[in-house]
Amino acid sequence: MEFTTAELTRSLQPKTIDNFYVEFLNFENNYKNILGRQVTSLERPTMTFNAFTTRIKQAQISNSAQITFTPFNVTFRDDDQNITMKVLTEQLYRQNGVVGPLRNMKTFDKAKFNMMVKVYNSTKEPVETFTIVGCYIVALSNSQSIYASATQNIITCQVQCDTIDFGYVQDYVDATYGPVGTNELP
Repeated sequence: MEFTTAELTRSLQPKTIDNFYVEFLNFENNYKNILGRQVTSLERPTMTFNAFTTRIKQAQISNSAQITFTPFNVTFRDDDQNITMKVLTEQLYRQNGVVGPLRNMKTFDKAKFNMMVKVYNSTKEPVETFTIVGCYIVALSNSQSIYASATQNIITCQVQCDTIDFGYVQDYVDATYGPVGTNELP
């Protein structure tokens, strides 16, 4: 990933948080990405690098471990036909049908879905795209029902993921070390 002098010397504009689109991939009964059109907010998973230390002859060495991701919230606008809630509930039951005392991890992986997130700048150009991989719903809740209110129902979904695929990371690796499977530097 290289930047031009013009890109680095100009004033950087803040990226707004309200200009994004979510596409749900491998999500059954999500006709024409109805869930993505109902998303009102999306938290990014917190990425934590868990290093561990090893003691060797009165020295302490930090070793790399893996990155872990915390569960994150996705908020949906509910529709008057209850389609959003039905699609999310079906996903919960799909996960429940394959998760139990005799859970088969290969089958559970089939119940997972991915979320592609595109973030746009003020001129509606995509500036960031990433895919949240291996997602499954951890919790699902609705807003409180109140008689004297015409407030729209909101569905909050807590999601856990396995990893996040940032396309630009692979671009950097390819540019620095060459494409995977080759031993040639660019």
